[in-house]
Amino acid sequence: MTITKPGWQERVCRVDGIDARGCLFHVASGAENFRVTQYGGEREFTQQMTEAVAPGETFFDIGACIGFVAIHAARRGAKVYAFEPDPQFRSRLVQNVSLNELHDVHVLGWAISDADGAATLFTDGQHGLSPTLAPSTGRGSIETPLRSIDSAIATGELSMPHVVKLDIEGAEVRALRGMRQTLAHDDRPRQLFLEVHPPFIQQFGDDPAEVEAILSGAGYKLIDRRGRYEQLHEIWEAA
Repeated sequence: MTITKPGWQERVCRVDGIDARGCLFHVASGAENFRVTQYGGEREFTQQMTEAVAPGETFFDIGACIGFVAIHAARRGAKVYAFEPDPQFRSRLVQNVSLNELHDVHVLGWAISDADGAATLFTDGQHGLSPTLAPSTGRGSIETPLRSIDSAIATGELSMPHVVKLDIEGAEVRALRGMRQTLAHDDRPRQLFLEVHPPFIQQFGDDPAEVEAILSGAGYKLIDRRGRYEQLHEIWEAA
């Protein structure tokens, strides 16, 4: 389903700045325009994570939104698992995958956490801010399935990733707790790209320092950290 923001006429935008062949995206609001034409304000970080994955490797895009990173990774020849629990964002993600005629992007409607179950997702829909599991006032809400990465890999629903992107608005600690077995595996991910949201993490009652504790304890080293507003962009590499 396509929902157009009042005052906007839907169009298709071509983005050439990361992949020279260009990638196509539907745009129907100012929020989508920012995410596409302005790279969500994260052009360098996006380029770093897409260039980290090689053809034939597996890429996890956890918090895939409209698929900007997932599509660029798939264009490089990666097998992509794109996790997006919000149905409007997920619908747009599917449309963008089809628009680019990609056949190895697997879209999953799960919120990633430390256990399987269900939770409330707070969202403004595809034309608003990113959805979050953190309690939020003044936003809509829907129920979403929760899965842990360890559980889904153990059941064979997922294959082991080579590179992971994690951007889930404060649920980073919970997701990493649910990846401990994956991070300790002999074929563990080579690199992880995290957008860490300390204020949102605290809304879950978690400690932002646990991100570093989990990854360092699993034998990963921090190779880059940059601040962006109240967020941190971090790149971790298996030692």
